[in-house]
Amino acid sequence: MNFKKFWTKPNVKVSFKAEKRIAADAGMLEFDLLYHLTYLSAVSASGIPRSEIFNLAATLPVSTAGYFTDVDRLVKNLNYDYADACRIVGEKANNDEVKSLFLRLSGALSTGEPESEFLNQELKVQAEAYSNSYERKLESLKKWTDGFSAAVVSSVLIVVVAAVSTLIYDLGTTVVVGLVGTMMAITFCGAWVIWSSSPKEPKMLTGPNAEESQRLPRLLLFSLGPISLLLAAVAVGSGLSIGAGFLIIGLTLFPIGLVSNRHDDKITKRDDDVTTFYRVLGATASSIGTTPEEAMARMDLRSTNHLESHVRGLRTRLRSRATPKICWDRFVAGTGSELIRRSAKVFLDGISLGGDAEEVGTRTSTLTRSTNFLRAKRKLIASTFGWLSITLHATIVFLLVFVIDIVGGFGNMVTESGLNELGPAGSGAPDVAASFGFSVANMELLQWLTVPVIIALSLANSFAAKAADGGYILKFFYYFSMMMATSGVAMVASPILTGMIFGVVADT
Repeated sequence: MNFKKFWTKPNVKVSFKAEKRIAADAGMLEFDLLYHLTYLSAVSASGIPRSEIFNLAATLPVSTAGYFTDVDRLVKNLNYDYADACRIVGEKANNDEVKSLFLRLSGALSTGEPESEFLNQELKVQAEAYSNSYERKLESLKKWTDGFSAAVVSSVLIVVVAAVSTLIYDLGTTVVVGLVGTMMAITFCGAWVIWSSSPKEPKMLTGPNAEESQRLPRLLLFSLGPISLLLAAVAVGSGLSIGAGFLIIGLTLFPIGLVSNRHDDKITKRDDDVTTFYRVLGATASSIGTTPEEAMARMDLRSTNHLESHVRGLRTRLRSRATPKICWDRFVAGTGSELIRRSAKVFLDGISLGGDAEEVGTRTSTLTRSTNFLRAKRKLIASTFGWLSITLHATIVFLLVFVIDIVGGFGNMVTESGLNELGPAGSGAPDVAASFGFSVANMELLQWLTVPVIIALSLANSFAAKAADGGYILKFFYYFSMMMATSGVAMVASPILTGMIFGVVADT
């Protein structure tokens, strides 16, 4: 019986685990695939056997590793050759990019093309494909940010119209609450669209390795977070306005956002410099025919710029004869960059397996260079949108509070004048009263709903700005603190301005 022929039919579930993992990390697939090919290109440059290449590919902790695991199992457990195994796994893959890669890999292996040449060519193709896909997402993000700003303004107008409508007709509690709920739903849906259309890429280290670089932002979060809520509660409980409480929350949380934003900027600058570091280190090691550790001692560290202190520490630890893996792990933990962690593994594994240092450094820099160029383009869009969101938020919150205060003040004047009550027959008062259907209950409800509306706007706008920018998750507080502070200023200033207006009206 031909066992291979029998197995190919039920093989529809060979990549089941891989497909589940891809579905969970769909946003990271393209970046993981670029990293995977960079790693395989670097290690294959050392001339290691094909079986070891696939074994190493299966051990990487990325979303695409499951497919290589399936190939490895088909070869080792069912005695397939690698070309047929790649074809089978590629045919069963649901993702088009993965399917295309494995089918091309199958064709290359069956024709006897060297793995190093094929993987290096595939790396260049994937780098270009990743760049094109990233740029398309940036174009989509740019359009969605414009649409989000328009949607936020339109949703706030819903509440403004509801406030003005209370002067004309009693809308009822259900309608008022429904309009406010619709406004919140539109805002949060817009923020979700911004997040879903933004490119996904890991930037910060996670897990225990991230503790060193992220210690200060996390400390500020766990200390200033509860303090801000406590101070706001005390301020409101002592008689200050809710706007003052919002202002206190914003000012107290701002250090968290500021430190997180600066930490993110440092990571970006280190990632920019790591491309030069690997390329120069590899070229130096190859030119003098020595190891990267010895070549690092001859490098001019001024070329590493923002990485200089970290490279200097790495060089010192290596000179002290510490275990190289521990030295490099400390280097990665100090930088706090996920890109540096991945690229360091590519470079070190490629060198340790016997690859030429210059060639490995060049191939490693493909990953870092492509990522940094695309991040710079994203920064142009994200920075503009972030400041626009803050300015727009301050404007619409002030407009919202001001209109509600004006309508509420006018309604109070109508109520105090008695125009909303029926006068004596023939006095003409009913005609005046007919012009005003002012609902005190609805207006009071709308004023109370202003607080959750402003909180919802602050959360949605901050989340959208952070999603467009990407990077460190605690950068959310950079935008949220400014949103809350400007909301507090608007809520404090609007009643003062409204009182001045009605004071002038009363005097006249």
